[in-house]
Amino acid sequence: MTEESLVVDTSFAQQSLWLQNEIDPGQSAYNVTAAVRLRGSLDVRVLERALNTVVERHEALRTVFDLDEGEPVQVIGPMPALTVPVVDTTPGEFEEVARAELAAPFDLREGPLVRLRLLRLGEQDHVAVLVMHHIVTDGASSAILFQELTAAYQAHLAGQWPMLPELPIQYADFSVWQRDHLAGERLQSLTEHWSEALAGALPPELPTDRPRPAGPSGRGGAHHFTLPAPLVTRIEALARRRNATPFMVLLAAFNVLLARYSGQDDITVTAPMSGRTRPELEGLIGYFVNPLLLRTDLTGDPDFLELLDRVRTACLSAFRNQELPFEQAVDLVRRQSPSGRQPRAQVMMVLQAKAPVRWEAAGLDFEMVHIDTGTTKADLILDIRPGDSGHHVVLQYSTDLFESGTAERIGAHFVSVLEGIAERPDRAVSELALLSVDERDALLSEWNSPASDPVAGQVHRAVAEWTARTPGAPAVTAGDGSLDYRGLDRRSTELALQLRRSGVRNGTPVALSMQPSCALAVAALATLKAGGSCFPVDPALPEDLVRRLVAESGAVLVLTESGMRSTDEAGDADGDAAEAEEAEDTTGPHDIAVLSWTASRKGCFVTAGLTHGAVLTGARDTARFLSLVPGDHWLCPAPQPEQMLRQMFPVLLHGAKLVLSGAPEEAVSGASVLSLAGLQPEDFPGVAGTITRVVVGDTPESVRRAHELIVGGPARLVQLLSLPETAGPLLGRELPPATVTAAGRRMPGHDLYVLDDRLEPVPLGVTGELYVGGPSLGPGFRGRPGLTAVQLVPDPHGSRPGARLLGTGDRARRLPDGTVELLGRTDGPQLVDGLRWDLRETERILAVLPGVEACTVLLRPTASGTSLPTAYVVPARGAHVDAPALLDRLAKSLPAMWLPSGVVGVDEIPRTASGDIDVAALPLPGEASVDGDGGYTAPRTPLEEEVARIWQELLEVECVGVSDNFFELGGHSLMAVQLAVRLREDFGIDIVLRELYDDFTVAEVAWKVLQRLVEAEAGAEA
Repeated sequence: MTEESLVVDTSFAQQSLWLQNEIDPGQSAYNVTAAVRLRGSLDVRVLERALNTVVERHEALRTVFDLDEGEPVQVIGPMPALTVPVVDTTPGEFEEVARAELAAPFDLREGPLVRLRLLRLGEQDHVAVLVMHHIVTDGASSAILFQELTAAYQAHLAGQWPMLPELPIQYADFSVWQRDHLAGERLQSLTEHWSEALAGALPPELPTDRPRPAGPSGRGGAHHFTLPAPLVTRIEALARRRNATPFMVLLAAFNVLLARYSGQDDITVTAPMSGRTRPELEGLIGYFVNPLLLRTDLTGDPDFLELLDRVRTACLSAFRNQELPFEQAVDLVRRQSPSGRQPRAQVMMVLQAKAPVRWEAAGLDFEMVHIDTGTTKADLILDIRPGDSGHHVVLQYSTDLFESGTAERIGAHFVSVLEGIAERPDRAVSELALLSVDERDALLSEWNSPASDPVAGQVHRAVAEWTARTPGAPAVTAGDGSLDYRGLDRRSTELALQLRRSGVRNGTPVALSMQPSCALAVAALATLKAGGSCFPVDPALPEDLVRRLVAESGAVLVLTESGMRSTDEAGDADGDAAEAEEAEDTTGPHDIAVLSWTASRKGCFVTAGLTHGAVLTGARDTARFLSLVPGDHWLCPAPQPEQMLRQMFPVLLHGAKLVLSGAPEEAVSGASVLSLAGLQPEDFPGVAGTITRVVVGDTPESVRRAHELIVGGPARLVQLLSLPETAGPLLGRELPPATVTAAGRRMPGHDLYVLDDRLEPVPLGVTGELYVGGPSLGPGFRGRPGLTAVQLVPDPHGSRPGARLLGTGDRARRLPDGTVELLGRTDGPQLVDGLRWDLRETERILAVLPGVEACTVLLRPTASGTSLPTAYVVPARGAHVDAPALLDRLAKSLPAMWLPSGVVGVDEIPRTASGDIDVAALPLPGEASVDGDGGYTAPRTPLEEEVARIWQELLEVECVGVSDNFFELGGHSLMAVQLAVRLREDFGIDIVLRELYDDFTVAEVAWKVLQRLVEAEAGAEA
């Protein structure tokens, strides 16, 4: 060792890890540990000499890192001799002590970056815990170090100098060679290959147990399981038959699992390659590993053999081009992905080389010990370690995202996929079973028990029973008066006779285009008494839409506040009065009582029928869930008639009172149940002290506001979730504090399944389509037999003869406690408080407004983790996108719940090669230019001007606007570090690189600089 330090450029792999450390300084996820149990007489001083012999031999172990003109460099120099501390512990405690040792971070600038500690379990029983930063080592290096440490210990113990083979080169030589080699045409060729291979690649969007935090903490857990030796043998035989490797078979199987969990057919997995492509590197300690982004195409539901061929092709191509540094590949993905998601190694798979776990030397018995580190470098890492009795697998997972039970299920499902592959590799990948028989039975049967018996009868007759029992009890109170059960019965009977005279017979649809009122209650009950079907439709909807909905329903009459009118479908509505009076009520439980409009997947509105039996069953379940009793007063302030009818039937069928908007204050203040369904959060009324139950729907904003309303009061917050195609809520729960998701337990009148495209149950926590069956489900869509046949399919899992399932189109997942969580949908129809409307209807109105050249309305994710409708508008020539003005105009034509949450100006609506809207290419709300037209916005403050100037110098561009993204302008990770250095030099503040990545625009960076300056000034004054 010389006394002078040598400064050398880092290797590309080191540069990548150095960047990781700059992005998240002080974390220990990249600390590498290896532990060996030593039994026998151990000389600690000799072990120290042996360790220092190895450190002196390998320059990488004497290296620290610094910046030289904004570039990270290796600094290789002399280092004080390392000592080996000894800590007394017990067999039950040593893993915890080892984890604490691993968690201690390294200082890359100061070093040393290797340490060895002995944990003494007994006089002749020790565990040697070796910890190194990944920037100077890799898996192969750890094995080399222990081999040389063992040989050096044995030699020193015998009083000899270790006879280790001379190293042909040092790691610094490799770094210099790599920098020279990966330049010019070779680098260009690699870049072109990976640009094409990774175009549009995204990490698997795996369902998580917790929302993804702003930045990873590095905290992790580990689940251990085994691939049995017979299974491994069959997998290896399959690999040989297909001219593949076991790694390729395991990767293909892992891709199947990830595709089934994520619902994606384009899967990218990170796999570390050894990087030791030259013989001179075989015995060298250093960080040579270069992770590869291996992308697999699963489109077309191939059989596994075809998928294996695809994986083999992708792997061989990647292996031939494996020299491109990982960080550069990541930058390529980042630049090509407009989603803003950092394409880090979020899912990894590692197949380790088989290594000895026990050996003897120098009178000691050595045994490798696995220690769960409590850290992880990715969301999921499938670490497969071959052994003599099968493969030991460690599934590392981020505890920020996943529970241990989820990791256990993933492990079990991986084994299940492999078993299916070994049994029949020619099977389509969609047919490879994930679930065990017990899992499948639990998902299909356990969570749909106990079954509920349907209620037979007629809705109006059930209301009449309460009229006979409590004729003078209050029934409905609204702005147009009050009715007791006797008055409601009398007035509805009179109107029913008029309806019969006007041609209403059994099954005749009658449109009720009225605001919630006593008159609407009378009209609904009268329609049922006349044998007709109620079709409530909000008169506040656009006039053209109301006409379309009424026509779709087939209604012969429309009842409004001003009276009754016939429709074009009515024909001759005059009926015989005597015949109408004498007509017998022949409606039965299977006749349609209510028609509910809903948006279909095809972009049109249809009407779903709900039978008398379904309405009665839904009303019973609602009343039971809310413990509804005759003395209850149910406050329904919603302005939509659709919401009123949903809430009216449980009330009137259980002798309670319905209080509507406009009712006298004394009626409102005496309510015991308050439903917020159908209201915007800003319109929520106060919660009176008499209210004991507050019912809320599915939107997170409404749930948050409802939580605020009940603070300090006696009311409990209940979430009821409904669909237009079913009667009564299908999910219900009492909401825990701060919970805002749309979820609940199955209501008794419904059978609920979360299924895949083959109508098979998906695993717990995995997203699938919600299917609904049971006695509360209606018979289908009026006048749409084709649509009914598509969406109502025979129930392959039910016990009821002839039972059918409704494919709702809504995404959902079942949680381990049986709760079903609704996750919305990606097509046009959207569900809000049980009503399904269509973004395409909003888009249709927006497209004809003045100043709009083109537009689209899409659901986009927000910072809170929810998704809200966002309008993207291309302004007409010479026009400017005035978001408030457009929203005001839309509000004149659409209900509040149909309005987009914001308007984003763009230059064009991007399209994919197939002509579909390229959603990923559209900016998220808040990412577009602040002036709202998608163009250049100049810096507005001195700070923004200074930040923009720094960007211009670093990126060598002439014009930088406040909304320009650093990476989209050509920046990369190393430039981001250089930017952080410039900010430190120019402003005297430190910004963690990870904070810049969150929103890398001039405006946001300038704001963060201002925050740091204010904090520094406040600290100085203190």
